[in-house]
Amino acid sequence: WLLKPISYPLYLFANESGSFSYRLMTQVIPTIAITALFYGMLPPASLFDGVMFAAFWALSFILTFLMSALLGLIAFWLMTSFSLDWILGALLQLFSGLLVPFWFFPEPLATIARHLPFAWVVYYPNAVYLGRLSPAEVWLHFGLGLAWAALFLAGVLWLWRCASTRITVQGG
Repeated sequence: WLLKPISYPLYLFANESGSFSYRLMTQVIPTIAITALFYGMLPPASLFDGVMFAAFWALSFILTFLMSALLGLIAFWLMTSFSLDWILGALLQLFSGLLVPFWFFPEPLATIARHLPFAWVVYYPNAVYLGRLSPAEVWLHFGLGLAWAALFLAGVLWLWRCASTRITVQGG
């Protein structure tokens, strides 16, 4: 990958985007359609919330990719990232609102969890969809999510630059 005229992190992002798009078309959309048909489903609270939900969903994908890539690059120094992937999965389940929505957390813990980057993966997209945030709060949290993404992107690019100097190829 060091000799190819493409950024390896960009290649990984394009590859993951393609896989995500395939899963979206073959798994997510049919599941949502069947669920809505048989059980009913609430629409977004407003048109604004629906549009911003899509934007938050895209941001969620980007943040999840960047967090995974960051931990994957750390494997250059650890030789494996299995335990880091496990830790990231556990943190995402607990602090994204996936396992238990923040509305059920004790207030001090909910306040902390709402400021962690994991909240932009599940909690904020859901809060926007349900109309629990005012438009000003939606824009504020979208901007903060972009700031987290920029921070993680800088970390990924820096770690890739450091890691690419450590690559040792054995054999042919």
